[in-house]
Amino acid sequence: MEVLETTQGLLPETEKIFQTDLQPWTDPQAILDRARESLLIRSLQTFKEVQELQITNAAMEAQFHNLEEIHRLDPLTGALARASLEKHLEISFERALANEEWLTLVFGDLDKFKSVNDTYGHQAGDSVLQSTARLLLSKVRTTDTVGRYGGEEFVLILPKASSSTAVILCERILSAFRDTTHEIAKDQPITVTISLGIATHSPDHPYPNITALLHSADEAVYRSKTLGGNRYTFYDKIQTEQPV
Repeated sequence: MEVLETTQGLLPETEKIFQTDLQPWTDPQAILDRARESLLIRSLQTFKEVQELQITNAAMEAQFHNLEEIHRLDPLTGALARASLEKHLEISFERALANEEWLTLVFGDLDKFKSVNDTYGHQAGDSVLQSTARLLLSKVRTTDTVGRYGGEEFVLILPKASSSTAVILCERILSAFRDTTHEIAKDQPITVTISLGIATHSPDHPYPNITALLHSADEAVYRSKTLGGNRYTFYDKIQTEQPV
């Protein structure tokens, strides 16, 4: 009876321990020590759960931030912004490597764009950039990605696209640019052409990384421009298509 009285006022957890233990305890201090041990274990478990929850929340925030970065658009043109484009490039290249698939990049650079800004003003130049993005987005496949690399430069990511697929797309784009007029001022329509550079990663001819592939596409578009623009060039084949 004396032992039972010493347990009065203890926490329910303590009473549970005392009542369910197979060996009856007669030492009140032992009961208190066991209760403290149980409470400590529960506190540690709670602390661990809080830590796991914090880690989970941090991971979710990081994932959300990553998704936000991936889908961030260029405010002027509506194409992917540079940072988002670079993330898409990395993801697309890693997927192509893992699945042993083709991946083609097309680097586009507007021809003589500086003269548009110098002659008609930057507002006219912005209008041409907006039209360029809309035109590119209307010509690519639903699985392709269009991003603004900077200034008048755009990059197209073409997953699972072979060289022949890239040719069809580039010819379609070149034709559309030749047929499109930009009403930059009243009774002053102008036509702006584009130079394209193509670089292709394939299982038989792989690139070591996305930086090298993008550099090749950049080199190819530079060659297109030095040849007069309004055409596409393959980096690997140095194969140039003359404008119609």
